[in-house]
Amino acid sequence: MKLREIMKFKSTIYASFLFLTTLFTSTQSLSAFDYDFGCSDYGTPYDEAKWSLTLNGGVSPSWFQRKGRALYFNYSGDDLFAIPTTHKTPRFSKAFDLPWNLGIEFGYMYCDRLELFADFNYTQAGGRHHSYKTSDVSLASKEKIGHYRAYDFYLGTRYYLFPVFSNLTPFFGGKVGLVTRDKIRGSTRTVVADTSGVGHKHTHFRSDTTISGGLHAGVNWDLSANLSVTLKAEAIWSGDWRPTVDREEGSSTSVVETPVSLPIIVHGKTGPILSVPVTLGIRYAF
Repeated sequence: MKLREIMKFKSTIYASFLFLTTLFTSTQSLSAFDYDFGCSDYGTPYDEAKWSLTLNGGVSPSWFQRKGRALYFNYSGDDLFAIPTTHKTPRFSKAFDLPWNLGIEFGYMYCDRLELFADFNYTQAGGRHHSYKTSDVSLASKEKIGHYRAYDFYLGTRYYLFPVFSNLTPFFGGKVGLVTRDKIRGSTRTVVADTSGVGHKHTHFRSDTTISGGLHAGVNWDLSANLSVTLKAEAIWSGDWRPTVDREEGSSTSVVETPVSLPIIVHGKTGPILSVPVTLGIRYAF
């Protein structure tokens, strides 16, 4: 992987480094007091069952962290493109509805405080309508963005603190993995003065797979030694989403062959994407 590609994921690298540093520092501090970090025979109710299965679901607010500028070209009719107007890439919340997610997690208690886990998640959000404003008052263009769908897989670790009020067990942890995002298609309709308008379809974002990771914290409400209700909040960073470029956008439309001036839109970059999933789940230990 080239240095430039690595730098795309620096937010994820920073977060993972912070978590590992915090965990290492805590280990060293507790070791100085001869404390058996994470592997005592008391303190949490998770020392009998080694394996666990968790089903969870919730919402996942998301943000584009460094929005680029999109270029908006109008075909002039003389086989030339006019000087483009520009606008910022719309916020995630303007392009998509609030994402919801479903997940499944498999855990293994290394000891009564430290858990290793693998989790799989599916996230979806409906696309929204977005209007492009240009200096040409005779031209209006609206885009309907397709659904957002993402699939991710993570490996991580979690540390359980002392129970509170007997049956509430706080925890914190971190994870790193991969996220695959589906291609996003857009449908644009351009209306010129005194015409009924012309529509065309194009690709807004390409499908891609990128590194992802972050931190989480939450609490288990222990109903019994084997069954818990889990409330968790996370901060997850993933790499830039690849937008389409003008060459691909032009080849996917019929702009040049159409007598009505249709726009070619070169979509701007998103920068790293920050998601903050908040989920509620059921954990069964066996």
